[in-house]
Amino acid sequence: MSYLPEMWRDFGVTVGGLAGALTGILLVAPQPDPALGAELLALAAVSGAGLLVFDRRAGHNAENRVARYIERASPNTVTAVLVAVTGLSFLLKAGGGLYWMIPAVLASLVGGVVNAWLFLIKVPAAPGPQANVAPGRGTQP
Repeated sequence: MSYLPEMWRDFGVTVGGLAGALTGILLVAPQPDPALGAELLALAAVSGAGLLVFDRRAGHNAENRVARYIERASPNTVTAVLVAVTGLSFLLKAGGGLYWMIPAVLASLVGGVVNAWLFLIKVPAAPGPQANVAPGRGTQP
């Protein structure tokens, strides 16, 4: 079953409806097996490169323990790696194939929750010249 994409149609439809149309297009659209494996590898490479670029632009907060932990074990990075493992094992027809999409989707959903949580609590930036200071006033809460 892990090497039969047609058996994964319902999985693709469900994930596509919950997490976006891209996964649904990859798993629902009929295509040759090598094309699906290559698309998964390309998706992992593009998302991994995007994460690297955004991470470098965002900078690092070495003082905040939560930020350091999330940088090291980022669910977004784990998702990109798992999608790459999916594509590679699907191309090789060994190692699990499309079964790797399950942990990839779970890591993606965890990443979304973690990012939403960080956005809501507004993890404070390291103090410095970029702090929230209004002219003529002290630091704003």
